[in-house]
Amino acid sequence: MNTNKITNGYAKGVRLGHASAHLIDPLCEALELEYHGECWWTYFGSKEKALTHIRKLWHCTDIMSNSYGVILEEWDEKFGKGGSTYAQAVRVLRQDLI
Repeated sequence: MNTNKITNGYAKGVRLGHASAHLIDPLCEALELEYHGECWWTYFGSKEKALTHIRKLWHCTDIMSNSYGVILEEWDEKFGKGGSTYAQAVRVLRQDLI
């Protein structure tokens, strides 16, 4: 099965469950930029590339580290109360791109 196929405008990445480091690590590095005062999506080069990347984590059920959750809590008060997933995180981040 081709996991990079685009369906309904969304690049397929994680169907449901665990994402590999090649998807999670770049997002975490991008959030580090946000922590240091830069726009997180600049890590990917453009908003379009950032959107393509986060769409691959749309169904990821891995739990995000609280250190990254704190960054996202500034955008959404309901986020980051412990145990938030990457899927929840990318939904918050998407709002910054549209």
